[in-house]
Amino acid sequence: MLWTGQTGKNKQPPELGVKPCGRVTSGEPAIRCCRSFTLTSRRSGRTSATARDEIRDLLFWRPAAVNANILEYAWRLQDRYSISFWDALIVAAAKSLACPYLLTEDLQTGQDLDGVKVISPFKTGPEILSAE
Repeated sequence: MLWTGQTGKNKQPPELGVKPCGRVTSGEPAIRCCRSFTLTSRRSGRTSATARDEIRDLLFWRPAAVNANILEYAWRLQDRYSISFWDALIVAAAKSLACPYLLTEDLQTGQDLDGVKVISPFKTGPEILSAE
């Protein structure tokens, strides 16, 4: 599962506590997500040191490195699904990590993007993952 998105005072993703496909218990954030998280953290008043510490914690999940294959795949996804390049890059990273789910509020919930199912953590509870 790969989670992307921004949290704010009223937008905290729910605790999932499930094991999609019986193997994974949490996500693997792409480097772009770490960048977005840093920008959001700084805008919300966190210090650079705090934001960096939080990113170091996220690096535990081995973020996808953007390489030529992921870039080419993102372009194909962008053209095929008419999504933004940045969203396509996140989907390509999720696919490269064999993530069956992408938790984001930026794409249509339920959409299947080349085998990566989009789920909004703010609209959908964890039961959707345990039902599959």
